[in-house]
Amino acid sequence: MLRRLFVILFLFPLTLLAQVNTEQVTLMGRHALYFDDFLTAIRYFNKVIETKPYLDKPYYYRAFAKFSLEDFRGAEEDCDACLERNPYLTEVYQLRGLCRIHNKNFEGAVADYGKVLEEEEKDFTSRYNRALCNLEIKALDAAEEDIEKLLRFFPRHYRAYLVRAQISLERTDTLGATQWVDSLLVLTQRDASAWSMRAKLAMAAETWTLADSCATKAIELETTEADHYMLRAGARHSMNRFDAAHRDYNEVIRLVPHHFVAHYNRGLLRATVGDDHNAIDDFNFVLTEEPTNTLARYNRALLYERTGKYQEAIDDLTFLIKEYPNFVYGYALRADCKRRIGDIKGANNDDAFVERSHLDLRFGKSPKGPTKKVVTRTEKSLENYRQLVEEEDTTNTLLNELIGKVQNLTQGHNPMGMIAPVLVQRQQSAYFYPEIDEINRAQLVPLRLVLSADADKLPTSLLEVTQLQLNTLVSNGDERNALVLRSIIAAELYNFTDAFDDASGALATDSLCITALLQRCNVNYLMAELIPESRVLKLSAALTDADRLIALTASAWAPAFYNKAVILAALGRTTEAISEYTRAITLDAHLAPAYYNRALLYLSVEKYDEAEKDLSRAGELGLYKSYNLLKNSKHKP
Repeated sequence: MLRRLFVILFLFPLTLLAQVNTEQVTLMGRHALYFDDFLTAIRYFNKVIETKPYLDKPYYYRAFAKFSLEDFRGAEEDCDACLERNPYLTEVYQLRGLCRIHNKNFEGAVADYGKVLEEEEKDFTSRYNRALCNLEIKALDAAEEDIEKLLRFFPRHYRAYLVRAQISLERTDTLGATQWVDSLLVLTQRDASAWSMRAKLAMAAETWTLADSCATKAIELETTEADHYMLRAGARHSMNRFDAAHRDYNEVIRLVPHHFVAHYNRGLLRATVGDDHNAIDDFNFVLTEEPTNTLARYNRALLYERTGKYQEAIDDLTFLIKEYPNFVYGYALRADCKRRIGDIKGANNDDAFVERSHLDLRFGKSPKGPTKKVVTRTEKSLENYRQLVEEEDTTNTLLNELIGKVQNLTQGHNPMGMIAPVLVQRQQSAYFYPEIDEINRAQLVPLRLVLSADADKLPTSLLEVTQLQLNTLVSNGDERNALVLRSIIAAELYNFTDAFDDASGALATDSLCITALLQRCNVNYLMAELIPESRVLKLSAALTDADRLIALTASAWAPAFYNKAVILAALGRTTEAISEYTRAITLDAHLAPAYYNRALLYLSVEKYDEAEKDLSRAGELGLYKSYNLLKNSKHKP
């Protein structure tokens, strides 16, 4: 598949900041950028921006780090902030243009590249990228003008030829596109994209042998590019070279295991050669990825019928008939399947529908009832269910993903837990409450008490030793604080009954003890998560404690609303949970877990823009797994 590469040209001006402290921190941040340590870089630039928010360059550097982490929304916002402070930095317009491309704001990207070209007419990067954006929004004349200028300035730059060919294709000028690609192949035979596009043009002309040859050339130049194998598989499939096509489909799936179209077409090929059970497996995959895909479902129904799985075939056909009430072929096949399992009445009903449809057609009557159209990646008329399918080949397939090296740790997409009291050996990121300091000053144990949503776990042996110390203290009458601490340890050791009893005991001693109430609330929440049979009961109890906590803190403490939101989300009360997270963020704009958890809820209700904004903010605040979710989430439309 043809690709067009956006060229990245990032310039780092050497201008130093005014004071030594910001100079040093900025320099450390830039060193981190140099070594692709983007997370560390963000921490440094956060500090500079916090100290001197009027400076422009730290926003640019932080934008570059965010862009490299694929936080394109956050990067664009930082570019905006930089340009508000200094609107004359062309390198920032270049970066923002790339951000806007990823954010599907092609008109905005065109404007940004225009700013660069006002200063430097021969800037290849900006003119090339602007041409691509104009092509994407179908401003073909503007795209053509940019490409013609590029070819005047850089007459042998092969990428411009590919874009010019694509412009011809957009104008349905296949001959012109072919001529541009052939001209490129005169200049160089070493460009895989050119051979790939030539193969596609040959496919369009149904010259299968030529398509095969050109795709093979592309593969020789780029052996790990799945799209080239996909092209060749299509050509060989069309020539009935099934073994060779099957090998290519296998290679596509090896390179890209979730390649939707490769699974579909391989399933079709397998069905053609009688490998029915494996064909069913391929269509199963397609329907797992896209349950509404009617072509795959009908093909699977045919295969179920052919392999004697009549009830399964009936189930698939019933699904299709529900979507397409006038699907005559579906009724006919279902009638046959019903007859084979002894459902004579059902078969007769389906046959009757088929007969009425034939009569209506003979006498020129339109089908009764509505027809439905389900638009899917491979949607075509069901009467053409046997034909190969292709990925959508719009110009946006030519917009290559531009990424730097990313700290790409595997992260779960589970919400952050409660902000609760925990014992730690050293200072960690925590939330302040005066009562916590009071307990720490008592020095009952050689550990530190903090409030946190993600503190490190202590070794079991250390917890057990500390528990013995607290047992002695409780027996000596130092009840409230000792009971709270012992409850925390019991919960860490998964002894939730004792944890609940100790937290309740501390509250019996002091009903206004915030730490004890937080702990009991957290214990109820943990029990709900780990003991399914008591889930609703324990979450309700946790919610009661959370409301009590809000009342005791005069509705002014962000963690109290955060914890309530965590509970509401666990109860499936998404709208209310979002509202409580919002209240928490209003009280504390630096509460990173609230942004992260709210983002997960936004994703669950398909509010993708809001989710991306929250993930960007959570990452900026130091919750760096947000970047992983931002990068790898498949929920975006």
